[in-house]
Amino acid sequence: MITDNLIRLIESGQAQYKVHTIGIGGSSAILVPKNNYIVIIDFSFSHFIDRPLIAPEDLAQLMDNSVHFVEFRSKGNAFSYCMRTNFLPVLNKYVMPVNNAEQYNTYQLHKTDCHIDIWRMEPRNSWTYTYGILPDKTNEDSKPTGYGTIAVSNANTLLDFRFAGFIVYYPFGALQSQNGDTFYNTFRCPITSFNALIPIDSAFTGVNYTYPIVNIGYVLVNHPFDKNNR
Repeated sequence: MITDNLIRLIESGQAQYKVHTIGIGGSSAILVPKNNYIVIIDFSFSHFIDRPLIAPEDLAQLMDNSVHFVEFRSKGNAFSYCMRTNFLPVLNKYVMPVNNAEQYNTYQLHKTDCHIDIWRMEPRNSWTYTYGILPDKTNEDSKPTGYGTIAVSNANTLLDFRFAGFIVYYPFGALQSQNGDTFYNTFRCPITSFNALIPIDSAFTGVNYTYPIVNIGYVLVNHPFDKNNR
C-alpha cells in the first residue's frame, strides 16, 4: 500500500519505487544499501506444491505439502504469513494449483537487508496438540462471542500445538503454561530438514507448479530512517 508520505518522497527525488521478484528456492533477500531503508508496500504470492505427484499413492504427501509459511525478516523486524494452496492432480503426473496469485498490501519497514524465507508446514506425523479449557486469565469471552473459559463452552479450544515435539504454538502466548518450552504465539513452525523446500526437478512435467514465485513492490528511500523525514 503506497502512502502519501512515500509518494512525496518519490516525487521529490528522495526515493524510488522498485519491484523485486524471487522464485525457485526458499531463501532470498532484498539488499538495502547503507544509510537507506525500504518500505515493502505489496507482494503477490503464486501458489505451488513443492513435490511432484509421481504416483496416485503420493496424493497424501502432496496434501501435506500444501501449506507454506512466508517470512520477511530484517534486524528488529519480522512479518510472517501462512498460505494454503488448493490443487488438482492431473493424470497422476503433475498438479495444478487452483488458487489465483494472492495480493497483499503491506507497510513493512526494513532498515537492513530483508531476508525472505519460504518453507512448508511440518509433516502430520510430527504433530501433537492439546485441546481443553482456557484459563480464566485469558479473559476470553463466553459463547456466542468467544470460546469462553469454562468446560461447557470451550471443550474444543486449542491450547497448544507442537511441531516435531519441541516447538510449541500457544495461541494465547505467555498467558498459558509453557513448561519451559520454546514457543510462538503466532502460527509458525521452524525451518528444518523436514520442511525446507524440496529442490526442483527440471525433468518433471509440472515443474513450473512446484516452486514459489513472489513479486515484491517496495520503495527505496535514499537516506537513513528518521521520523522527521516520514
